Amino acid sequence: MEQTLALLAMGSVRLINLDFLLKKTTIHFIIKRDIFMKFEMFLTDKAKNFLKGKLSNDKSLSIKIKKTGCSGYAYDLNYVQSSQDDLEINGVRVLISEQDRPYINMSVVDLKKDGLNSRIVFENPQAINECGCGESFGLRK
Repeated sequence: MEQTLALLAMGSVRLINLDFLLKKTTIHFIIKRDIFMKFEMFLTDKAKNFLKGKLSNDKSLSIKIKKTGCSGYAYDLNYVQSSQDDLEINGVRVLISEQDRPYINMSVVDLKKDGLNSRIVFENPQAINECGCGESFGLRK
């Protein structure tokens, strides 16, 4: 049975097909300045298995948004020491600053394989465009 989630994101309705996602997802809520914001991110099975193989027990995946590239922003991924600020998303510890969360809210993180190479890719409903090489993306203002 196909499940589709309609959500209101930044003033427009987005449809995300949830068939390929894990059955269990973790929803994180952030309370800031009396504003209640739901933060959700999804990892596919491929991405989850890849990251679990790379992270040791005391490491987390840090995801930051940096201003760079021809489209304006890029994902900055690093392995960092685990902390109490980590989120657990489908069994993977992830560190995302509160200021970066709105830019990647409702994103799907996947693993793309090109021959012998593998890379993490984002399906980000907040992104309005990507550069030709796929390294940077633009955001709504």
